[in-house]
Amino acid sequence: MKRCEHPLDPWSGQMAFPGGRRDSTDETLEAVARRETLEEVGLLLPRESCMGRLATLYGGRLTEQNLSVTPFIYETEGKDPLTHNHEVAATVWIPLSHFADTANIREYFFPPDPLRRAFPSFEFGPYTIWGLTHRIIAGFMAIMGTELPVEPFSK
Repeated sequence: MKRCEHPLDPWSGQMAFPGGRRDSTDETLEAVARRETLEEVGLLLPRESCMGRLATLYGGRLTEQNLSVTPFIYETEGKDPLTHNHEVAATVWIPLSHFADTANIREYFFPPDPLRRAFPSFEFGPYTIWGLTHRIIAGFMAIMGTELPVEPFSK
């Protein structure tokens, strides 16, 4: 999904997966994933469709944010229709084959990065996927047998 533009959001306009903070009503991190997905994009993920959990990742290297993200993988039937809440500007289904083709890897320069590093990214139509979202995809693709770069490219 593409996040809405908002001046106070450090990830404004970025591509992301649904997710957010754990509420007191969430019994598990997996419950957070299901609730946030339903709230943000209207996709109901039954507990039994959970295929597993990826390693927890840490982010916020370029902001004052210090966050951890625990991704969960779900199996869904087809391209279910999605509805957006106020946090979401757009959604797109991207075939795994796009990520499996390393020819689709690009360099992305995040404008606020004072070091002007080239981060690995994917472009899909008008969307650029980089940073923590790219690292989540790379973690899943590694399980599927495709190794993707996750660190900034050397100069």
